[in-house]
Amino acid sequence: MVPPFLAGVEEAHHEIGVLVGENQGFEDYREPREICAKLRYAWGRVARTNGIFFGVVFPRVGLKGILKMDYRAEINVPATSVEAYVAITENMSDWWNKMDGDFKKVGDRAKTCFGDETVWEFEAQTLDEPNLVELRCIGACHRHEGLPEAIEKEWLGTILRFKIRDTKDGTSITLTHEGLNNRLLCYDVCVAGWNHYFADSLKTYLGKKGDA
Repeated sequence: MVPPFLAGVEEAHHEIGVLVGENQGFEDYREPREICAKLRYAWGRVARTNGIFFGVVFPRVGLKGILKMDYRAEINVPATSVEAYVAITENMSDWWNKMDGDFKKVGDRAKTCFGDETVWEFEAQTLDEPNLVELRCIGACHRHEGLPEAIEKEWLGTILRFKIRDTKDGTSITLTHEGLNNRLLCYDVCVAGWNHYFADSLKTYLGKKGDA
């Protein structure tokens, strides 16, 4: 029989285990906002149990998993994996924003400017054609109306990771923006941006490739 003071912990433990699965980290969960809300609820229920939450729940999902909830989205397109790879490494200007260069080899750098103030620069860290592209942000000056100046360098050091794989109907592309999580002040704005440019714009762009 579970002692009354542990009942809330056991229930929260079960709920979080169901949410993320036995061997799945939070970085693989596609709705970070939903998981955060449920975690806050679970945390609130067990906050009065003298820190038992850390001893019972964290071993299941891991402290790293609790804190790391990076942006992640997946699209499926009728284009080939090579076309997807080229769209990301050489044709970003066609679906994201104007880039001043391409990523044809590791170490290549390219910069993009949004308006007159926001500038991000990326360096190719991994180029495994046509399976994986990793771009590290090496320069950041982010400005957005209504947000504090503290967002300026939040992207610095983050990584855009595009995983590409063939499917029966075309290609699956998964974007993980490592470091873009709900602890950043710019999180909501950036999530909205990626949902538009990656989940909508890139999908439409590559959809036209598949129709050609």
